[in-house]
Amino acid sequence: MAIAAPSIAALAKERVPPIVAALQKGDQAALTKILAKKRIEDLFARTPADGAEPGLGVFALAAKRGDLESLRALMDAADALGMKVPQDAFELVAARGPLEAVDLFVERRVKRRDLALFAAAKAGRVEVLERLLAAPPDPEAHVSERLDGSSSVPHRALEQAVMAKQEAAALWLLGKGANAEYGDGDVKLRIFELALASDLRALVETLLARPWPGGADPRPTLALVSAVTHGDVAWVRALLKLGADPQGIPEAPDAKAWARSRRTVLLVVDADPAAGEAVLDALLAAGAKLDVRGPDGNHALGKAILQGRTGWIPLLRQRGLEPEARLFDNALACAVGSSHWGVPSISGCDGEKARMLLDLGAPFSANATDERGRTLLARAVMSGHEALVLRVLEGRDRVADLPDRQGYTLLHYCARFGTAGMARRLLALGADPNARSHDDRTPLDIASAPLGRADVAEVLQAWASRDAAMP
Repeated sequence: MAIAAPSIAALAKERVPPIVAALQKGDQAALTKILAKKRIEDLFARTPADGAEPGLGVFALAAKRGDLESLRALMDAADALGMKVPQDAFELVAARGPLEAVDLFVERRVKRRDLALFAAAKAGRVEVLERLLAAPPDPEAHVSERLDGSSSVPHRALEQAVMAKQEAAALWLLGKGANAEYGDGDVKLRIFELALASDLRALVETLLARPWPGGADPRPTLALVSAVTHGDVAWVRALLKLGADPQGIPEAPDAKAWARSRRTVLLVVDADPAAGEAVLDALLAAGAKLDVRGPDGNHALGKAILQGRTGWIPLLRQRGLEPEARLFDNALACAVGSSHWGVPSISGCDGEKARMLLDLGAPFSANATDERGRTLLARAVMSGHEALVLRVLEGRDRVADLPDRQGYTLLHYCARFGTAGMARRLLALGADPNARSHDDRTPLDIASAPLGRADVAEVLQAWASRDAAMP
């Protein structure tokens, strides 16, 4: 059996360049011989790729190994050939190399010191940040790459540290003059918002202690929104004393996505009730309105019900909120939605939530209809939620069996989607078993069809037999 020869590309991938082998072994004699040949391709050699990770260049390899002697030799060879030291090696050294290597890169004025600063900030290496910022400025650096206040570099390094949740590095940069409010408009809040999202409390407190550059300070209210979501009552009270708006952030339809409505009384429902109750009371005491509504028109109790946060329901009712008819109708329509006959399904709702609303005493507009003339009760029957349908019908002595635009009644839908228990209850409340749809079908015709409910057909047949037997 013939064995296929490896491709040239595969051989090239597996082959370790001699200069790489010398660096990996720490063989200074071999490295000196290779560099004496002054071949620029040697300085561009890389280690073999490791899966999706590209190989390291020789400068980065020497820096990663902390091999300063080899690193100096490589830099001397690059100078002799007029080649610039690759910036990725500087970034690697700044992120995880020895401090002596950082000093060497600074001493040799390797370009893109700004990228090395970002790498150190992301890695949280304050000692490297200190070395880079203390080094004499590179006169050849572009103005956008300088590390002083003439560019946005310190601000961008601060941003990198915050995004990487390197709070100590961020605080250090802030103390060294990095501008946390760099830019115009909403951009000024970016560092503060990132600090909130990363839960860097010490940084947030430090920023709040700094003066806001003109106009009303939005930061206490932004921090309040975060504190409310976390259920941190001590932080909430402290921020209210700093002037945070207890209402939170109003809806701004034309604002960016991150500036959507963030009303505190609505957000508190996201927290655990054990901690959130004290937060809610602190907000109300500071002037927050309990009945504030979100973009969907629901107040806090509506949100708690729709999201199934049952622990909040009694707490909000004790403070004066009650379920609404509109809320119940929407929740029930959501609960009974299905793909049957084109009725859209809405995720996040179920029959249990609709039953919970009924148990809370919410009114039920049983005869409210959709675009096809189907009542909510008809949709409940279509959903197959027997317990829900029986709960809706509980305590009634009659049912309004209104036909839809196709002439289908509750019993017609029950014959196709319902249960025997639903059929018995509907018949007992006066539903007409002989009603005919516009295509001249009775509920029994539908129940007896291949897609009908056989158990419902038995109930309808029994009911018809009983009627026939009556004098």
